[in-house]
Amino acid sequence: MSKFYRCECFASHNVFLAKYRLHVKYQNERQFWNDYEGVLKEKGMKDRGNVLELVKSEVQRRLNLDEMITKNTEHAKKNYVPLHPQILSYKREWFDPKFIELAEVCADGLLSKSQIIQRYLEEIGAEIYTIRALKPEFCAKLVQELDNFNDKILERSRPNTMNTSGVIVEEFGLLDFCKPGDLRAAISDIQDYLSRVVRLWHRLS
Repeated sequence: MSKFYRCECFASHNVFLAKYRLHVKYQNERQFWNDYEGVLKEKGMKDRGNVLELVKSEVQRRLNLDEMITKNTEHAKKNYVPLHPQILSYKREWFDPKFIELAEVCADGLLSKSQIIQRYLEEIGAEIYTIRALKPEFCAKLVQELDNFNDKILERSRPNTMNTSGVIVEEFGLLDFCKPGDLRAAISDIQDYLSRVVRLWHRLS
């Protein structure tokens, strides 16, 4: 059985107060008001109690998230019928051939940074590169599946306070797609090799 770990700061950091467009940290009331009362008043806060309730509610949601995800996952399994069940499990065929080839050449470690960029990547900004990982037909089916899930399943968790339309992969049924060792290995090979060649390129230049 897989184990997932979470940083201790998960429950206390980056709580987003949408009304005030502000990310806050909450450890206790004294710390919170010392850090944020001034800026919240500048942003129009009238009711301290309401703000504190919003923050505490989000902290508690995060503390209970594992239990909530387990409950919602069981609910979805019993009540949700996928539109495209074939996309919910890992298949190599869903990936763009160029992405698969890039993972393989990175695993071999024989190409230079310039060769990788020229053959596989598109530069969209200064030292910012992109590559298509998933085929368009998979992405289209995934979006349809997400929309259908959001329409049909009311009992679902939010990934974070800024995200009102995202889903948790366990609840959605996509965890099996994300688990396989070869998928993680492909991403890891690309990440590890590119980070090494970029560090080397910066040292040489």
